[in-house]
Amino acid sequence: MAYQSKRPPIRVIITIEEFNKLVEFFSIGEKKHNDKENKFTRIKDKLLKYSVPYITDDEIELVEIRFFIDEVIDFIYCFIDMNDIKYETQYYSVLLKVREKLQQKARVQKK
Repeated sequence: MAYQSKRPPIRVIITIEEFNKLVEFFSIGEKKHNDKENKFTRIKDKLLKYSVPYITDDEIELVEIRFFIDEVIDFIYCFIDMNDIKYETQYYSVLLKVREKLQQKARVQKK
């Protein structure tokens, strides 16, 4: 059996300010959803435990964060849950039109 790395495959490098905003986002969500098995708490704890601060050769302080795919899925659900944007355009309808055009183009190319 081949060696499998347990290192999360998704890597994000952010500034200290961005890191603080990110953790604050999950802190707010944690307070809003104070149930026992909380995605916001889980991600916040992971950010504080496993993020790696480092300084570049140019003396810039950054934070490296790594995620597994299932964590990114939870991250997206948390973002959607906390987002209060009121949309004016029905983007799902736009999606359907775009998909139809792509399918028509694929049918024409098959011929």
